[in-house]
Amino acid sequence: TQFLDEVETAQRYVDELAAMDIHNIVLVTHQGYQNDIALASQVTGVDAIVGGDSHSLLGDFDDLGFDTEGDYPTLATNADGERVCIVQAWQYSHVVGQMELTLRDGKTSSCRGTPHLIINDDFVKQVDDPDPEAEPDDTIDAELTEEERAEVLELLDSVPGAELVEPDAAAAAVLQEFADEVDVLSEQEVATAGEALCLNRLPGDDRSSGTVGCAPDTEATSGAEADVNGGFIQQIVTDAFLARAFRADLAIQNAGGVRIPIPAGPITIGDVYTLLPFSNTLVELTLTGQEIDDVLEQAIENFLDDGGSTGSYPYGSGIRYDVDLSAAPGARVTNVEVKDRDTGVWDDLDLTKTDYVVVTNSFIASGRDGYDAFGVAFDDGRVVDTFIDYAQGFFDYLEEDLAGGTVFVPAPSEFSTQSFTGP
Repeated sequence: TQFLDEVETAQRYVDELAAMDIHNIVLVTHQGYQNDIALASQVTGVDAIVGGDSHSLLGDFDDLGFDTEGDYPTLATNADGERVCIVQAWQYSHVVGQMELTLRDGKTSSCRGTPHLIINDDFVKQVDDPDPEAEPDDTIDAELTEEERAEVLELLDSVPGAELVEPDAAAAAVLQEFADEVDVLSEQEVATAGEALCLNRLPGDDRSSGTVGCAPDTEATSGAEADVNGGFIQQIVTDAFLARAFRADLAIQNAGGVRIPIPAGPITIGDVYTLLPFSNTLVELTLTGQEIDDVLEQAIENFLDDGGSTGSYPYGSGIRYDVDLSAAPGARVTNVEVKDRDTGVWDDLDLTKTDYVVVTNSFIASGRDGYDAFGVAFDDGRVVDTFIDYAQGFFDYLEEDLAGGTVFVPAPSEFSTQSFTGP
């Protein structure tokens, strides 16, 4: 397989088509929105680019709470100063893009378009879980009242591009055949849990108590303790992310991004995608040592001082520390050490170092869940999105790194939380 320069290759084929008296060219790419913008400025003879790979939502959907990356279409100019129209339609067919080009004398004289956000009318709302055993931030889905439903419909009607649709019966029937195959695939075993892989957001919490053999003080065969080191499955997931991010120095993951405990026994593909169910990718950030120290403090401050969820509690791989929630803000995480991937030696986090590569999930990479220092690096452009689905990354870890074998809880020395003091 030869990997050729994108700009040179695009220009070569544009010139070849121009020699055949074809003067309106649309590039179909799969290299990401920002790369499309950069490409447009370096080529001649291109009128439009229909792109993919970065899953970029373009247009104006602010009223629906969606963050968009640019206009639809995005207007750029090519190397001759002529107009180039760039579009992309998000992901998973949630959006159907519609672009209209006006072409005159081999050039784009104008373009416009609408990204149609496809929505069904099966609305639900999230409410506090009434179960007395539920955590304070646990929610369940509930039906809307007629008044609430009318408000939603009115809002959707006011947003250009928001389209209510009914499933096509014939298409749904075809899709069901594939859905049935997915159900079968989800039961395929990919590894084995050698013991209960308990879920704890904070060390010692009872989130998975009473399930799969877990309790707040469960001790693993390795000696790791759930009330000291925290969630076994969160640590394993974080270890998997670091194993699959080959240039990263360490991994950091929010506790709430891992959703279920896993009992001893077979681990199926369905388990993997229930464990990590969101549309997140593995993202690499380049951070200073000080920013790493800061983000650990910020993640804890998010739920202690800012009213956020305990789901922001940080887990890491290739990094370990002591946590004291009773300490003053900024002093809750101490004795931070980083493990050298080549030598396996632990050493103090170097606060002056400027090029630590941290792999995380795309949700917190942009600064959500209190991970503010991540957001600064993200906005600065110190970010590489691998576009590897994070559940796929965990699947690859089980299949490739563990060869489909048995998963055990790591030794206590490998856990990110080495000691824990409650508030």
